[in-house]
Amino acid sequence: MRLRTTGDAADIEIAGMKLGLLAEESAGAEKRYACSMLTVKLSGDTARVEMEGKPYLDSCRLKEHKAE
Repeated sequence: MRLRTTGDAADIEIAGMKLGLLAEESAGAEKRYACSMLTVKLSGDTARVEMEGKPYLDSCRLKEHKAE
């Protein structure tokens, strides 16, 4: 999985798909991005992915990518 966030939007590559996600309201420090079939919840350095409302990936560790 590869996730790139840019303020109020995000791009994700997952399960052979590339999707654009929009930011949604969320509680506390959690950030949330979604489209019609996928929701990504970011909290601290972990992410949770739900596909069509069902858990798909849980406790994914986030790492920062630095271009060389």
